[in-house]
This record gives sequence, C-alpha cells and structure tokens, in this order.
Amino acid sequence: MVFSSNIFLFLILPAFLLAYYTALQIFRNGILANACLLILSVAFYFLSTGPQGALLIVAIIANWFIANRLRKPFLLKDRGWLIIGIAANLSLLGWYKYYCFVFTGISQLLQSFTIFQGSCVNQELPVGISFFTFMAISYLVEVYRKNVQPSSLLNFGTYLSLFPHLVAGPIVRYSELVDELKTREHSVSIFFSGMLQFSFGFAKKVLIADSVGKVADNIFSLPINEIGMQTAWIGALCYTIQIFFDFSGYTDMAMGLAKMFGFHFPPNFDQPYRATSITEFWRRWHMTLSRWFRDYLYIPMGGNRNGRFRTYVNLSAVFLLCGLWHGAAWTFIVWGAYHGVLLVIERMAKDSFGYSPKGSAGWFYSFILIVIGWVIFRSPTITYAGKYISAMFIPSKIVDYGFQDMSSSSLFFLVIGFLISITSTEWFRFANRVQFSYRIMFSGSLSMVLLLIATAYLTSSSYKPFIYFRF
Repeated sequence: MVFSSNIFLFLILPAFLLAYYTALQIFRNGILANACLLILSVAFYFLSTGPQGALLIVAIIANWFIANRLRKPFLLKDRGWLIIGIAANLSLLGWYKYYCFVFTGISQLLQSFTIFQGSCVNQELPVGISFFTFMAISYLVEVYRKNVQPSSLLNFGTYLSLFPHLVAGPIVRYSELVDELKTREHSVSIFFSGMLQFSFGFAKKVLIADSVGKVADNIFSLPINEIGMQTAWIGALCYTIQIFFDFSGYTDMAMGLAKMFGFHFPPNFDQPYRATSITEFWRRWHMTLSRWFRDYLYIPMGGNRNGRFRTYVNLSAVFLLCGLWHGAAWTFIVWGAYHGVLLVIERMAKDSFGYSPKGSAGWFYSFILIVIGWVIFRSPTITYAGKYISAMFIPSKIVDYGFQDMSSSSLFFLVIGFLISITSTEWFRFANRVQFSYRIMFSGSLSMVLLLIATAYLTSSSYKPFIYFRF
C-alpha cells in the first residue's frame, strides 16, 4: 500500500490517527502509545505485503535478540554476534532480491559449457525489505560501536516497523529516534507542520511525477528503432523529473506523517539537480542511503585514508553495491558503476590538478550526466540503454514525438518540475520574515488547495506508479 492512494488517505490514515491519539489520551503513557503504534505499523505492513509481513516480525525479534547478545555475549564475542546479525539480514535480502539473478547468471554461464541447464522462479519481493534490512544492520552496528544501548523489544519493534518509513525510507538510524521513542512532543503546531509537508509531498508525487511519468513510460516502451533524438530527450527529461518528484514527494509524505505521530526524520533530498558536480549530487540525493554506505561500508573499507588508488577502488566498489542495492538487474549494476567511475574521475581531477566542477558549466555537465545515468537506470536492458543514449546524441530521420505532442498538463508539470528542481530556495528566508500568522494562513491554504487538486487528479487517473515501491 502506498500513501498516494484513496484508501490510505480516506480510510487508513484517519483510522490510524484516531486509534493513536485515543490511546495517547486514555493511557498518557509513552510505552502504551508505542505499543499502539507498533500494532498499527505491523498491520499496515501486512496490508501492503500480505503473508510476507511475517518477515518483518521475524526481523524485529531476531535483530533485537542479536543486539542484546552484543552487550551480553554468550559463547560468542561481540564481533561474532555482529557478523551473524549482518549475515542473517543480508541472507534474507539476498534470498528474496538476488537469488534468481545470481542463479540465472550462473546457469547461463554453465549452459554455455553444456554443463548445466536450469531455471528459477522469481520470489515475490517483500515491500520495503531493502530499507528495513539496512536499518536493522545500522542498529546492530551502532550497538556494537556502543553508540546506543540495546533497546527494549517494544521500542526496537516500533523503530523498525514505523509505517511512515517502512515502505520506502528514509533510512533512519535508531540513534535519531531513540529519544522520541521514549518521550516525544505532540502539539498542534507540529501536527500542522506534518500536514503541510505531507500535502506538498502528495502534490509533488501525484501532480508532477505522475503527469510526466506517463510520457516517460510511453517513450521507454517504444521499440528503440522508433525513437529519434527529440523523443529520446523528452523521455529522458520526463523520467529525470519523475523519479525525483516521485521519491522526494514520497519522502516528504513520510516525514509529514512522522511529525503527525511525534517523530522527526532526517532529510533525504536537498535539491540534487542543483548540484555542480556528481560528488555534490550524491551529497544531495537519497542522503540517508549515501551516508549509510559511507559510514557502514566506505569508511570501514578504509575510505580515503590509504592512498589515492585505494580511495578510487573503495569509491568504485561502494557505488557498484549501491547500484545493486536498487535491484537485481544489470542496468542497476551498470548505473552504480557509471556513477562510481564519474566520482573517481572527479576525485582524480581534484587530487592531480586541484580542479573541481563548479558554476554554470559544472551544473550543465552534472545535469547531462545525471540524465544519462537515469536512462541506464530506467532501461529494460543494457543494450536498450546503449541504443537509447545513442539516439539522444545522433541525429536520425525518424519522425519525432515532440513537445508539441505532449498533453498540456504533462508539458506544464514538466516545466514546473524542472524549475522547482533547479531554483534556489533562498526566497524562503523572505517568507520566514513574514508574520507567523500570515505565513500559516498562506501555507495552510496553499497546501489544502494542492491536496484537493492532487486528490481529484488521483481519483480520476488510473496511472498510479511508485518507482521505489519495488526496492
């Protein structure tokens, strides 16, 4: 189940809020409020993924048990329990997400030598497994490093299953919620702030992402020999806007929902398309995933502490795995490797010549490379991606689908999305100087209008994708 659905907006969310705040008023006890939230979150997961929801319960109990062994070792030392915990989490992720990909690859290799021929039926991927698996690993590592104390089963279960971040992140660390799991503030202003953020995120996803997503899907579904230069660029730009507003909009919805229940999540996006280098892009895009790989993989591998060559190897390896995290397909692996190579090139240029991309030229260079990367990410195969990228830069005689052929709403939201994604938010500083009551009236009215328009659009449209739902 996704947040941008009528059943969630008009049934699930009101029921959850009513149940939670009723429990909060009756018991006035943080522990019992967490128990209510845990039940609601687990119920949400079962509604989203069916019987596979049992995996979440298993993950909660297993990781809670291992974390407690880390501080009270029995038979094994701390490091042994940590290895077991990480291996168990990765095995669960590997079985559901990568088993068939690896099996098929090995089978095809052996088949070429007439040694073995086999097939594999893809496992249905449990919703959000990549996110809650990484959160569980981060919890174990933080306990092992003594950054946090092992939690009670109730608090850990609430943290891992908390429904706003359960389906698609952000990847929140236990240390960021530990205080609010014990006691958190509920107020009209915080709840209102959450409603505003949810409404803006909902509008970003439904109005902008879904509008341009239709165009992107239509173009990427065409045979590659029917795609000319103009068509290729329109499809690539539409997908570039779609994936940003789809994911960042959903993140805003998650952060807004969290505030309604008294929690504050870390930011996950910071206008990534304004980056003037690929290095800066990854400081702004999916920030909680980037820091996960930095803190739990890149730095433990040695980071940039062991010379230039080792730094380049570490960067390449991390982004290869980052691509693989997104899905079991060669397109994701190549996309990760592509960004790894770009980061290595930028690091080499800085190390050897003291040069870093910046200014308008840096922005243009970065944006074009980012768009090319999204073509690889979106394409069904590597061969298709290569031909599609060629179509973007090599003129042909193919009769093009042009901007004039787009619906007025798709073209409008493509332009609006592009402008929003590259425009500075410095004007918010002026807005913050406006009297608080007027600011509340304006933002509240705007969010309600956007929510109503987006809800009407959602109700009338059968196109309701969510890109990161399958990760």
